Amino acid sequence: MWILLERIAQLVRSFFGPSEPVPDVQVEQNAPPTIRFRETVILAKTPRNDDVSEQEFVVVRHQGTFRWALFRCPCPCKQVISLPLQAPHSPRWRVSVNGAGRPDLHPSVWRKKGCMSHFWIQDGRVFWTSDTGVAPWIAKPELYDRGSQRKIDFSA
Repeated sequence: MWILLERIAQLVRSFFGPSEPVPDVQVEQNAPPTIRFRETVILAKTPRNDDVSEQEFVVVRHQGTFRWALFRCPCPCKQVISLPLQAPHSPRWRVSVNGAGRPDLHPSVWRKKGCMSHFWIQDGRVFWTSDTGVAPWIAKPELYDRGSQRKIDFSA
């Protein structure tokens, strides 16, 4: 099964050509990525997608509880990503804000549509994974195996 999925992935890549390079490539091997989200904006109401700027990390807080995180995808697609932060949503993410006001987001985001970006955010910096740009069911087929008891939804 894995060989078949890998072959399909190769055919798709050859048909569509090489994907765009991952932004924020590190200049030095051990240098951290640049800070993308310098502050966390906390709002009481969910903004329209058009109102979310490229370097803005928005958290919607209602009645003292973080409900949603919104930000633009750090890849060239720039689509707004909206992530739930509270139950009963599954999956859901956790956001913390450090002393400098920059966001940490856990777990990682792996988009199932469009760009297939896979990254996490720490200290307002975007850290890319090596499998970004590859569909999760191709990169991690074991998570999508019908016989598996554990199903993970990487929606974003």
